[in-house]
Amino acid sequence: MFVHNRFLIELDNAIRLSKSVLPQEKQIAVILFDHMIEIVLFNAVRASFEWSGVLSIQEILDAKSKKNILHKYDSVIAFLKKHGYINDNDQALLSFTHGIRNEIYHRGSSEIEKTILALSIYFDFVKKNKAALTKRNGLIAISREPGHHPIEFGQGLPKDPLEQITGTEEYVSKTFDFLINKLPELGRFQDLANQYCSNLVTEIESNLGYVEQTRKTLSFYDAIASSTLGDTAPVFRELSRKGSKPKSIDSILLTSEYFRNYEEILEDYSSPQERMSRSKTILKQSRAGKRGKYPFWVKMQRIKERIVKLRKDRIEIAIQNFGSITSELNALHQDSTFASWIFDGYEMELFDRYRGK
Repeated sequence: MFVHNRFLIELDNAIRLSKSVLPQEKQIAVILFDHMIEIVLFNAVRASFEWSGVLSIQEILDAKSKKNILHKYDSVIAFLKKHGYINDNDQALLSFTHGIRNEIYHRGSSEIEKTILALSIYFDFVKKNKAALTKRNGLIAISREPGHHPIEFGQGLPKDPLEQITGTEEYVSKTFDFLINKLPELGRFQDLANQYCSNLVTEIESNLGYVEQTRKTLSFYDAIASSTLGDTAPVFRELSRKGSKPKSIDSILLTSEYFRNYEEILEDYSSPQERMSRSKTILKQSRAGKRGKYPFWVKMQRIKERIVKLRKDRIEIAIQNFGSITSELNALHQDSTFASWIFDGYEMELFDRYRGK
């Protein structure tokens, strides 16, 4: 009962905060929705390791495999998708909203557009996944301790104390329905998704235009070498000293992809010698088989046409298409933003040098 009550309390507070006119409270609602869903999903995986009937798992997993699955949110939702607990589209959307949650929680993002979009996705996910979210994965413990008894949210509780104890499933179901009926109207998801994706395309095109223009006069490797990333991956300082330059925008984006995938790994090496050796090896591995071509280019005109159609789609189709579109654009957006940021910082540094700062 304690676990069910925690879920219902979080749901109640998340809905209340999502109704607020204050964007900061809406952001806290995103954090609560994410945590509430994350705990349910983690518990479902844990329960499946102990109670074989939870997910009807056919494979035999050793202790290390189980630990690895539970190590990260992405591996948990991938595992649940594999076993039919959530679908492909849910996996993409939950990864997307979890990223927004991380931007708010870890980096203090103030992008309210993303906040509203995340809430809209959470609302839909919660409404259509009642069975999965309220499912009992194990035994219900009875206790006199606080938090173990049915809570009055306004839904009405049975007057008989015994019925309150024995009617757990009915209590959870009734309370869930009562709270869900209080979800606010945030606007049509289709319109929110259209605007978000349109802005994403605009940012990508702006980033690429800036990078293409700037690379004609500045070396991307010089820009990296002048930043702290030159310490993280010394191989680029070496390339800069040799006067090497990326031959194309593909090469620049491949370098951005390199840092997206391997920056944290390289930071784990403490000595400069280790970082030099590993950054060289990883660079060679990351470019293998790509023949200098960036693998995440998209047909932008086709993407734009799909974005326009989002407004006309039924919400179920719009959510599915939104997940597909953002999945296709995600890598290019991250890598073009990184490249733009590196060049912009380098230009500012050169300007400060020119002014004698």
